[in-house]
Amino acid sequence: MSNTLAMNVARFRRFPESRSRGNWDLPRLGLFASQEGSEPLFVCATSGTTVLGAFDPLDAIADVCARHGLWLHVDGLLQRCHGVGAPYLFQRDKFYDVSLDTGDKSPQCGRRADGLKLWILWKAVGSQGLARRVERAFAATRYLLEQVKRREGFQLVIEPEFINLCFWFIPPSLRGKDSSPEFWDKLGKVAPAIKEKMIRRGSMMVAYQPHGSQVNFFRQVITNPAVTRQDLDFFLDEIQELGWDL
Repeated sequence: MSNTLAMNVARFRRFPESRSRGNWDLPRLGLFASQEGSEPLFVCATSGTTVLGAFDPLDAIADVCARHGLWLHVDGLLQRCHGVGAPYLFQRDKFYDVSLDTGDKSPQCGRRADGLKLWILWKAVGSQGLARRVERAFAATRYLLEQVKRREGFQLVIEPEFINLCFWFIPPSLRGKDSSPEFWDKLGKVAPAIKEKMIRRGSMMVAYQPHGSQVNFFRQVITNPAVTRQDLDFFLDEIQELGWDL
């Protein structure tokens, strides 16, 4: 949704005459670099991807856009829309009927009126309060990162840039077997199995998903300011206990 709005704004900024002459009078516009022979319209960068929390080099991209007079839209993690059937949100290997995932039927998944909610929170806690929440989230992520690196059987997918911490839990039955051709296929089934056990036990829920060629891994994003180190220790303890015999 945010990208669609950005494209409309970018089109009007580059071709303000579209209001009087109509869009059909404009040159052929291109949204992808592969569309040769079309007029570049805008550049969409990302400030925190949904899964890995990765950031595009915004300053360098902005310099290129300024040189060529292009509109730069920065898509934020918490404002990002999803594609239909996005595998990072709607996994098909859940243990329950996946038709129950109704979030795929709306443009912003399960979220509504994000801008209003942000404004209300801002009014409630102020700029300094928001800053403290951000700092606390990063501190919690750093602590969890330290624990993941220290614990046997936990393996990072990538060093985090943001508050997204992505990791695998490797049960004892798979440790030291990463050279086996079956290793990654079996590891990809670990996170779904642990999550099923979590849900049936009623202890907690945590997201998992594949990413490109990488098999299912856990993705923990800490945003709740009430989360403590004890909570994070329990989080890892629970994964370790439930995945020990897989």
